[in-house]
Amino acid sequence: MLSDSGEELDFALPGTPVEVDGWREQPEAGDEVLQAPTEARAKTAVEYRIVKEERIRATADMEAINKARLAKREADERAEREAELLAQGLEPEKAPEDEAPKYTEVPFIIKGDVSGSVEAVTESVMAIGNEEVRSKIIRAGVGALTRGDIEMAYSTGAHCLTFNCDTEDQEVEAMARMHHVKIYSHNIIYKLQEDVSSILSALLPAIITKTVTGEAEILQVFQINTKGKQFTAVAGCIVKNLVITRNSKCRVMRNKEVVYDGQYFFFRLSPSLSSLYAFIFIYTSRLTWFILGTISTLKNVKKDVKEMGKDRECGISFANWSSFEPGDTIQCYDEKSTPRRL
Repeated sequence: MLSDSGEELDFALPGTPVEVDGWREQPEAGDEVLQAPTEARAKTAVEYRIVKEERIRATADMEAINKARLAKREADERAEREAELLAQGLEPEKAPEDEAPKYTEVPFIIKGDVSGSVEAVTESVMAIGNEEVRSKIIRAGVGALTRGDIEMAYSTGAHCLTFNCDTEDQEVEAMARMHHVKIYSHNIIYKLQEDVSSILSALLPAIITKTVTGEAEILQVFQINTKGKQFTAVAGCIVKNLVITRNSKCRVMRNKEVVYDGQYFFFRLSPSLSSLYAFIFIYTSRLTWFILGTISTLKNVKKDVKEMGKDRECGISFANWSSFEPGDTIQCYDEKSTPRRL
């Protein structure tokens, strides 16, 4: 026990500032220090309080883990039901809007060198977010990461943040790598905030910007004999603005309303079915998107062309759609995706 000038003390009177070393567990700011009559009595009291605290923490951890497991099981069962309905050609039922979460929560575990740092980091992390995505602190404490922290992060999908904790247990780091738990270590708080902001920003839907690159009006619909008794509907058009390009993304407008936008066609499939034939596929988890070309044929008289300019007449057919009518407007467009950041 040291005084404010560094002198060792055997006792301290009320109101005397002192520095106390040798704690078994790092105390929190605001904790009360009690003195026991003997060392044996102090050890007994400390051991009892540690066991009690660990029991409370274990109970809270199990509740969080059980909730996460239940949510995952329900999500898996819901995905299986939707896959079965889609396989039968039925549309899955949509959950009521009031059951849908208003925002996405990203869980974090925070560990720091002292309680003041933990409080500051916790406040700064909780302040990051918006109405779509927010931070959630499921555990915060003083000291390096432990096996219990990694187990909880693995069960809940949390990210681990450490501040000014230089020494990391190799066993804990190996466990984190095995369970794919991300650990972000920093000693500068704004760097830590940048990482948290990046994690949350990755969950924000991108801003999609569509720019019209060509516009044509359908004047007449023709039925063209393609093979035997098979006929294909072809739209006889005149280009009104810019350039119509084959294989471009397009939509069809009727009375200023979109009646066709063939940019995407998608199924929810199991991974084993991801090898089905498609033009282009992007596979992510259990969701497979098939991107189909929209303008499949562009002709000038009987000649296939790549593009047609303003005031030119042409014939247009679409991939997997032929319900167009005279007077409809075809718009070709480019689509740009811009990532969002908090």
